[in-house]
Amino acid sequence: MERSIDASTTVRVPLARAREVLLDDPFAVLSETQTADERRERIFQMDLGLDLGAGASVHQNVSVQLGIPKPVDDGLVLPLAWRATGREEWLPAFTGELSASEARHGTRLRLSGMYTVPLGVVGKFGDGVLGRRLARSSLRALVERLAGHLESEVQARLNAVGWRPAPRPVDLREHGHSEIYIG
Repeated sequence: MERSIDASTTVRVPLARAREVLLDDPFAVLSETQTADERRERIFQMDLGLDLGAGASVHQNVSVQLGIPKPVDDGLVLPLAWRATGREEWLPAFTGELSASEARHGTRLRLSGMYTVPLGVVGKFGDGVLGRRLARSSLRALVERLAGHLESEVQARLNAVGWRPAPRPVDLREHGHSEIYIG
């Protein structure tokens, strides 16, 4: 059984800046750490957490697959999907998209899609009792975390005004015995 779900927040960042970051380097927003292989494969690990109150929380590591960001008229859409790493049969999987669109005071960041309810009839009952509320809370927490990462990345880029990476790597290898070639 699949259920639709979404959560959104407003980020105090102009849409043009948010769009630039998500097109250029979505990993800066979605992943705190990633390897070169993960970037190339567009698959990475992420921790999803849910605060249960009174100091208790639940965390699960998920494997996230990123699609290719698509500019749209009113913003940007980044397809993504995730599934639990370990205990896959016990936990929901998600397929959806992260979108950025114009908001009154910045950018609206929205995560929407479908999650699968695991465990058949038992899972369906559990989803009706508590699971759906936990899924919504988890998604809201994730969107807020991504919004914080987006704001931080935009600010870091603004602080580095004037800095741009070289259009191609600089070759510092020696090209002969007595001379050093740079460039």
